[in-house]
Amino acid sequence: MKNVLNLKAFSYILIRIGEEIITPPREGILDGITLQSAIEVLAESGMYVERREISSDLLKRADEILILGTAAQIQFVESWDENTLGSEPGSLCLHLRKEMNKILNSNHRWITQI
Repeated sequence: MKNVLNLKAFSYILIRIGEEIITPPREGILDGITLQSAIEVLAESGMYVERREISSDLLKRADEILILGTAAQIQFVESWDENTLGSEPGSLCLHLRKEMNKILNSNHRWITQI
């Protein structure tokens, strides 16, 4: 069985199963800024992201699938193959978008004024 590592148009994937948040290990591949930022925002919110292989069976159990990238930022997956997740962003997506927007629109420690 093949595992998900990354996607063509997006650099990273996060899945949520209940309270568990998972992203694939990045062995030999650099973590992008968007993924690093998302993991840090989640940690600051008391949520842990586990690095673990994501199989298609694990995807089928997902309550929420997010794809992340520099240009795309944080997007939710409505469906894949024959699996439907829903047409609205879930709680993880909404939380990450809200917190990332706060950072982008503030004098957060990540922002360097020029």
